[in-house]
Amino acid sequence: MTTPDAAALLDDDTDDVQTFLDALVQAQLLEVRAPDHYRMRTLIRLYARAQATHPTAAYF
Repeated sequence: MTTPDAAALLDDDTDDVQTFLDALVQAQLLEVRAPDHYRMRTLIRLYARAQATHPTAAYF
């Protein structure tokens, strides 16, 4: 996902979204794949996929 993609999804301007994406990278929830291209970290992506298919399942 790029900054403009995220801005469109969040209906916000790219400067605010860039700050948000940078914070997610610092928190290690996103990784930078190339300049201005982001991707969820593997464990976050797997958890999101599991939640999408089984939203009521507990993972403790």
